[in-house]
Amino acid sequence: MMPLSLLEDFVNRWFITCALGALALAPGLAAAQPAEADQNTERASLERPDDDITLNLTAGTSLTYGNARTVTLNAGADFQLRRAEHGFRLRLGYVYGLAATRIDPDMDMHEFGEWDENANNLTGLLRYDYFLTSMDAFFVAAVFRHDTFANLQPRFGGQAGYLRNLFKEENHRFWVELGVDGTYDNFGEPFDIGGGVMSQDRFIFSARGFVGYNNQLNALLTYQTGLEILWELARSPGSSELAHLRFEWQNQLRSKLEEWLQIALDVTARLDSQPPGQLDPWNEQPNQPTQMLDLLVTLNLVGNFDLDGSPDVEGVEAEDEE
Repeated sequence: MMPLSLLEDFVNRWFITCALGALALAPGLAAAQPAEADQNTERASLERPDDDITLNLTAGTSLTYGNARTVTLNAGADFQLRRAEHGFRLRLGYVYGLAATRIDPDMDMHEFGEWDENANNLTGLLRYDYFLTSMDAFFVAAVFRHDTFANLQPRFGGQAGYLRNLFKEENHRFWVELGVDGTYDNFGEPFDIGGGVMSQDRFIFSARGFVGYNNQLNALLTYQTGLEILWELARSPGSSELAHLRFEWQNQLRSKLEEWLQIALDVTARLDSQPPGQLDPWNEQPNQPTQMLDLLVTLNLVGNFDLDGSPDVEGVEAEDEE
């Protein structure tokens, strides 16, 4: 075994060598950065971000038959329009599921009951962005969710804030959003919210943070993710309760089948620290009607349609020269 003193000497020499090498390469790296930035700017201009119309359509299903019987259908649409400094987006998603369970496994292993709903939710987003620059924008949005099994019938929300692209290339983007969110929840049935008070609705005013990342890993594979966090602001002074926190984390891995067609694996995790029917945040009780965590995994076909065609590269270059 190598003595400790020799090991320390080896580590020190290795560290000094790496440091000297980094100092020697630093001028070359610094000189290369402006050129790379110019290339990114050029790609962004050819991408025509200020003049684009796209439509993505998704559809998927799953079926289990035999020892368990379930069927799930999901569909969605995502329409985006960009004109100069104005950006619009409309997104819809729907999931519907059925399941049949055994009536009495001890008596008849092949006898199943009727098909019953086990998933039924519709989500929507309508958003407007005003771009100050290609990297900065203000936005307002309206969100909607009707989810029978989460006792949201329905949920309406309004959002406003500021978007900043921290990193943006043609196929690589990292951005953050900061703002506020106001959410109105209409429950499917009255719930005891404490102190003998019954409620069929609530309003939550929250600070909102969002982190998004898109990366086209290669010509066939793309990864997208977005994490939204909502932290309630209107807490009673001196309240000993933990803050009401909500988050939604979306992950999508897409693989290209054709130029316009992809297959996508979507994983969405939603957490509400105080869902309908729960008295205190972060304190689930036995037999309460809803739980804090929802997880949705779908496999979909995605159709990508560029409704205004590819940008005219020569026209863009001539316009830039003017």
